[in-house]
Amino acid sequence: MFHNRKQRLPLDAYRVDGSTWHVTTNVAPENGKPFLNVELGERQLRSFLRGCTMCNAVPYLICLMPDHMHLLIEVRSVGLVDFMRRTKSSSTKLWWKQGGRDALWQESFYDHGIRDLPDFEAIAAYILQNPVEAGLAEAWEVYPLIGGTLTESSEE
Repeated sequence: MFHNRKQRLPLDAYRVDGSTWHVTTNVAPENGKPFLNVELGERQLRSFLRGCTMCNAVPYLICLMPDHMHLLIEVRSVGLVDFMRRTKSSSTKLWWKQGGRDALWQESFYDHGIRDLPDFEAIAAYILQNPVEAGLAEAWEVYPLIGGTLTESSEE
């Protein structure tokens, strides 16, 4: 019989100072597509950016889609698993203050360790094009729910 179980690297792999990750995490299905509400999404984006600062992580890209989120992040003093636990928890608390119920996010997340510059560039391009491909914006530069150090040069 097939058993669905989490596929995780050894925990030490997530704690390597300076390692870069592509993370995707989904909104809990019962919450639908909360980030169609741009104001709610902007607050959540700021929450994740604050979480990066608090955890000494580099947020290259954070993109909130209607029902999921992509991160391209470099971890430093706090490992990836701990970072995700902390930021998803604070994000859920913000969700409750905004009138949400139950947990905002599904348990766990998908992760991919970035191996080299071409891998980084491909993932960054994928994340930036995600809202365009979904028909949410004409160009990533005008999508309101995307941020991080790679977008700062385009922000006024």
